[in-house]
Amino acid sequence: MDGECLCGPYTGGIVNVNKAVTLKGANFGVSCSGTRGTESTINGGAGTAVTIASNGVTIDGFTINGAFGISDASYVGLSVSNNIINATATA
Repeated sequence: MDGECLCGPYTGGIVNVNKAVTLKGANFGVSCSGTRGTESTINGGAGTAVTIASNGVTIDGFTINGAFGISDASYVGLSVSNNIINATATA
């Protein structure tokens, strides 16, 4: 079933997305250059914070930390907006 995750104030580890879903962080719809509230943070550590394995995924309103921020393998319908991405490595 396709769905929506209203994550709110989230501080957690690696996320693997394998179905069409909208992930809404606490700052959903809030520009990175504007005033933001408490961040929903996904921490990937030395790995990839978010791995996309499906079409139709939206990620909005998070701070995403990891060696690699977000990884997708040419899936369609991916929307990544209003996120602060702190990646420390390049592919």
